Amino acid sequence: MVTTEDLPRISPSQMSTWISCSKEWEFGYIQKIKRPGTRRVFEIGGYFHELLHVYYQLLREGQKPGSQFVIDYMDSRLKRSFDEITTENVELVALVTRMVRDYVKFQSPNIDRGIKVLEVEDFLEYQVTLPSGKEVILNGYADLIYRDRQGRLRVRDHKTGAQPKNWHQGKLKLNPQLLFYSAVYWQISGEMALDVEINYVNSYNYKRTPPPIEERFKLLRHQHTEHSIRRYWEYLLEQADRMLNMPPVENYGEHCTACQYNPICDLALRGFPTGDLIRSSYEKITRNYSVQLPTTPTTGTEPSTQETNKESTPTDKSSKQGDNRVPRFVIPSLGSRTGAGIPQN
Repeated sequence: MVTTEDLPRISPSQMSTWISCSKEWEFGYIQKIKRPGTRRVFEIGGYFHELLHVYYQLLREGQKPGSQFVIDYMDSRLKRSFDEITTENVELVALVTRMVRDYVKFQSPNIDRGIKVLEVEDFLEYQVTLPSGKEVILNGYADLIYRDRQGRLRVRDHKTGAQPKNWHQGKLKLNPQLLFYSAVYWQISGEMALDVEINYVNSYNYKRTPPPIEERFKLLRHQHTEHSIRRYWEYLLEQADRMLNMPPVENYGEHCTACQYNPICDLALRGFPTGDLIRSSYEKITRNYSVQLPTTPTTGTEPSTQETNKESTPTDKSSKQGDNRVPRFVIPSLGSRTGAGIPQN
């Protein structure tokens, strides 16, 4: 008897990897191998995301964007999170502290006033039958789902990076991650989230005078049509079917130079066996590979700092490492959604 635990699970990052190169997808998701190496204990993008999740939980509990309470709360959260400052991460700690404080005091009051937060880091999970008859589970984490002042449903994804020009309006229109979230949310709830947005925060560590504060943030918005969401849903199921039914093949090109599996493909292309190389230079993915945050004691209404538990996309180059995550940095009142212990403005 097949149970839901036995069904293939497909996330936006997995689908994107397969579309880019099905052989890369096979190495990462089927053979589950990766190049060994250590990750920095402190990772800017991942940690900033966690702190934003704390912040938007506060807004969901009724706090006002940029209020003195949330400013003080986030300052306290920052101080408690950085107990283990070393000479190696002191600059990164200072950078994330500045990013969070500027976001809470400047950017959020500009873009979040009057919104109603529905879900923070929402785990979207939907079982569906593909055109071939196969059953799969589509899943991923949406950073923020909310209603704006006009009551429109919006899906937002947080991005950090040191190259603001990489994100522009044209790139947002066909962003597969947000289309994935909108389509799956529609299937789950019956309501289409036509409005999607990228909330970009500049994480470049300026050694000299940084640009004006308003230039460190960028909010890109796009409104899909019902037809575009329906068409993407059909496309998603078609691609998922191909992914599960077609044999993986190499997609040779200049992009291969940045791929961690390039040595394997290069050896195979020259007609040599690859088994010894894989055994000597790669390791099995047997646990989650992401920044591990220390657990610190909490008091009062302080949220606990839990260890992250992300399933990393083996070659993900974004600030977030994959989609199969569990909620972390939860403020105590969220279990009941009553806001106990959180003063209401």
